[in-house]
Amino acid sequence: MDRVRTRYYSFVATETGKHLRPWAVKLKRTWFAMQISHRGKYSIERMIALNEYTRTASILRVLFVCVTTPMPMIVLVLLVEMIPLQDPSDGWQANYGIWIRTALQAGVVALAAADQARHLLHGVRFSVFQLLALFVSIAVNYTGAAIAVAASLGFPIPFMAITMSTAFFTVLIASFRIVAGKRVFREILAQRNQLYTFIGFLAAQMLLLLVYPFYQVLFQAASDNVEYELAVLLLLPLIKSAMKNLVSLTIARMEDLVPEAVIFTVDFFNAVYLATSMQSATSSITIATIMAVDVIQTAIALQDLYRRTDNVLERLQEVTGIPSTHKSVLDNALALCQRTDTFTQQKRTYIRLASCLPHELSASSRALLYQLQQHPGNSHGLPIPSGASTDVPPRVRISRALRSLPSKIKSTCSSTSSIHPAVSVMPVPPSSLSEPLSEVLSETLRLLFTTECLVLSEYLESVMPFLYGGFMLAMVQLPNAQFHSELEGVDVHNVQRRVQSIFVYAALELLSMAALVLLLHQRGGFRALHQVAFALETQRSLVQGKLLLWMLMAMGFRVVHFGADFTFNFKWLHQ
Repeated sequence: MDRVRTRYYSFVATETGKHLRPWAVKLKRTWFAMQISHRGKYSIERMIALNEYTRTASILRVLFVCVTTPMPMIVLVLLVEMIPLQDPSDGWQANYGIWIRTALQAGVVALAAADQARHLLHGVRFSVFQLLALFVSIAVNYTGAAIAVAASLGFPIPFMAITMSTAFFTVLIASFRIVAGKRVFREILAQRNQLYTFIGFLAAQMLLLLVYPFYQVLFQAASDNVEYELAVLLLLPLIKSAMKNLVSLTIARMEDLVPEAVIFTVDFFNAVYLATSMQSATSSITIATIMAVDVIQTAIALQDLYRRTDNVLERLQEVTGIPSTHKSVLDNALALCQRTDTFTQQKRTYIRLASCLPHELSASSRALLYQLQQHPGNSHGLPIPSGASTDVPPRVRISRALRSLPSKIKSTCSSTSSIHPAVSVMPVPPSSLSEPLSEVLSETLRLLFTTECLVLSEYLESVMPFLYGGFMLAMVQLPNAQFHSELEGVDVHNVQRRVQSIFVYAALELLSMAALVLLLHQRGGFRALHQVAFALETQRSLVQGKLLLWMLMAMGFRVVHFGADFTFNFKWLHQ
């Protein structure tokens, strides 16, 4: 595996920097090795599902999905901000608004955690009634515990989200045990590897709640000096890269889950705090520099993608015999999977057949997966009944029609499989092939993984600055604005000037997104917006859970009632 990855990184760095000096090539190779977008591959099932979605989904449906995905988050944030907040100096008894807000926030966190458990832990399922019970239990008990602490310690509770974390997880585990039942709870405890993965994933996400607020404090402290301000702002890409690698490591065995999990966690926080830093930056040089850094990063990514797409498409066309005029990576990859005459002679490693996510597939796609699964190297002849409706854990379902598969197939989510296609098309003598087909397929699956990471990242980085700028414009009209630390000094008279740089940055990101869409379409026949909508639809609950959760948490650290005093004086406790 290390040999394959080393060869891959060397190829990428060499092809994109063959005319650079050796030190520059080495630097570029290191840079690509740090990017999670270059360290994963699609499963065969997800590739087939993406191809099917691309062929069947209309552009209106795609645009509808892309535009409406942030809507629930926008509505929830506005509803929460309409709950009137009282002066924290009036004490915990008078501040009913913050306790309503705390209950809603705790309930949303619980639902998001439950949905993540459903995807990461075998046998976890919740009915609507159970989810409602979990929401109410967490909201009531956690808020009650917070009120008790505020009454005894003082209000606001210092760093409430951190101070009350032990109480929250205690209430969460107890509520989960009651709602899920004794049998399910014991089954989960018996799955130690999956449980460790789930806990690690939660811990990595919670770390973001410490890292980014501390970064904001550091930026505010440096804002009086342009040089320091610029240096601190340039730390943000490094923090982003480090956190993306950390989060991805916790779910590395579930590669199809990685792009959404990382992008809608780390990139979300990064986009929010970058927008915050830009609106509070005191120097136009700082703003111009961060925009220039973003342009450079985008240019490097596009150049890399340009060369890789050309290389993969050329190799695919060589081994499949499809005319060079047909520039579609997906179509060529599917033709490659159907090469029975040559695939049976190749050793295929590090390629996953089944996805760890459920996908809606047509009958023909299910038939193809069935034939691939029937190959002796993939399974032991697992039957795939038609019209099956028996439940199978979501992380091991191939599609809704495959739900009665035995549990053996779940190993394909965490182990590699060989690939055996169903139908031979346009046969080419095996002796004419210049390299193993598995290597070509592996590079293709890796390219699809990269494109999903990039298009999701560009989508989020295009949307969030617009939403944050709109949030500021709306908040200055509401009474609660006086309690938001990031809005200090911002009012209806100067808000237009403060958000100007945010909207300029958002427009720049939108142009970057457009460039990526055009490049992918022209060079590889990709429909980038379809891939965005595909990810948003196939992982709808996970995406919505993260958007709602992280926006509430990010905003929570900025409301003075949550006790985020980074001077650590906590003066109100001594009054």
